[in-house]
Amino acid sequence: MIPDGLLNLFGVDPIQWRALLRTSYLLLRRNPGSVKGLRTGSTSRVTGIAVMLVFYLILGVIFAFVPWGNNDPSIAASLVLTPTSIFIASLILLEFGATIISPEDFAVLSVQQVSSRTYFAARVSVIILLTLLFAAVLNLPSAVSLSIRRGPLEGFVWVIAASANALATGMGMILLYAAALRFIPYRRLMTLLAYMQMSLSFLIYGGFGLLSSRIGGFMSGMTMAVPWWWYFLPPVWFASFTALAAGI
Repeated sequence: MIPDGLLNLFGVDPIQWRALLRTSYLLLRRNPGSVKGLRTGSTSRVTGIAVMLVFYLILGVIFAFVPWGNNDPSIAASLVLTPTSIFIASLILLEFGATIISPEDFAVLSVQQVSSRTYFAARVSVIILLTLLFAAVLNLPSAVSLSIRRGPLEGFVWVIAASANALATGMGMILLYAAALRFIPYRRLMTLLAYMQMSLSFLIYGGFGLLSSRIGGFMSGMTMAVPWWWYFLPPVWFASFTALAAGI
């Protein structure tokens, strides 16, 4: 838990911050969907999160074969961190969009003495926890695989790179969501996110099917010809940490 002194240093009320965190947890449990209109039913949200964690853990185990079979740790990390960023971005924007900010909160919090800094800190804290949780199940199997194959130092650096990549993705989605709300009405934005969720599902899972044979080649240790735009991808920047740890 964050010390009270550190929260006070940034103008955040510790008691209100903890109360808002508990409220966010209860909302995740009770709401059938974080993005309103996308889900129906009485299934607990915690159960839904647990199912998603299991699904992404399976993906993480599949990703673990990439660093095991590729001799270049930087390319292996890039091949894992790039889809990880896409998954985390889609989760935050589509599944947990209302966790970032919700206009319905105004009716409750406007009559309370809750500062904007405290509200913002609580919302960002929830997103950080969710981001690190899903990043862990997606990347820890790869870190274990790399530790066994190349040593614990590179596995530890993989964890640092994956965490930094996930946090950067999460913060980027917060900025994108907040900027969109300045120009698009909330309900219309929720409708657009529903269509985006459907489109991204086809794009992500269809893309894996189309690229499966090529990814299999990378896992077998084949040399990958890196295109010129490769180094403009943010996940590649964080993946370079593993190359530094390997002395490349």
